[in-house]
Amino acid sequence: MPARQFIITVLLLGLAGTTSWQPALAETISRTPTGSDESGSDNTGGDEKQETVQSCDEIWFVSARSVNCETTDLSRLKVEVFRGGCWTSSSLSELLQLHQDDSIGETVLYVHGNRTDECSAKHRGRQVCRNLFDCCPPPRPPIRFVIWAWDSDRNGHGVTDFCIKSQRAVRLGAIFSATVDAFGSVNPPLIVGYSLGCQIIAKAFTDNDLSEKQAVYHVAMIVPVMECRFSSQCCRNSYHSKSITRSVVFANYNDIVSCLAQRICIRQSAGNFRSFEQWVQMPDQPLGNNQLINMSRTSNCQHSVIKYTSKSHVRRTIWSLLRENVQPAVESQ
Repeated sequence: MPARQFIITVLLLGLAGTTSWQPALAETISRTPTGSDESGSDNTGGDEKQETVQSCDEIWFVSARSVNCETTDLSRLKVEVFRGGCWTSSSLSELLQLHQDDSIGETVLYVHGNRTDECSAKHRGRQVCRNLFDCCPPPRPPIRFVIWAWDSDRNGHGVTDFCIKSQRAVRLGAIFSATVDAFGSVNPPLIVGYSLGCQIIAKAFTDNDLSEKQAVYHVAMIVPVMECRFSSQCCRNSYHSKSITRSVVFANYNDIVSCLAQRICIRQSAGNFRSFEQWVQMPDQPLGNNQLINMSRTSNCQHSVIKYTSKSHVRRTIWSLLRENVQPAVESQ
């Protein structure tokens, strides 16, 4: 794309903050058959059934929205649980204890993308859980679905918003790493990221302590977006995580937000940028035994986690990861 055309595209997307393009470089609005809205504000109605979860499942909300710096202080996380049709205050210690005491259930950590406020994170997170696991063939274990939220509220237009949030996602890798580590090495959680949330996961598994742990993790990344300088840093330092044994990256080369973010990064990194799809195919990439799934033929340009998690092959693949997410016995020292 010529430089002039690129600049015009960015300006149009940035200035169209109140139009049908809203939000640029974000999780865009997606209306579902039940009438729900990804924005979590304009149209959150629909069947009451859509606001419930299966009786055997749990929905948790772990919020790092008050954290905008590099830290591993888990006391800064706010924790809530969805019970009786509403959110109630809880604690990380209760969540961790339930996880450790559960011999049959599986825990899933989900990290959302950009421009997602707290209400949207909760509403959309429950939709993602239903999309991924409600249609799993029985029998399936109870799911403890943990929405790991971060401060990704809109902050400016287009390029400005993306740069602020992508750099923040890198800083938050430390506290997400500490969160994952707190669940322990026995029956570790399955980790699912979307869009810019994948940057938080990638950072957590590269130059943080998590990369050296004995726990074995499975990771799924849906249409990931990277910070402009992160991939070149990883390549220079040859980071490699020993704790990810299998990862799946779902790519859509027609996704307008993913494409625009990549073009911004290419220009800001003076040609040293590698896309997530290029990065995960490198011999020294840190994501373990990686599988790249190209969804371009079956997906349009809309950037929507609800749309992606509704696709049958995405559900089947993540369900397969969940079934394989069994921790082998740790060898005695």
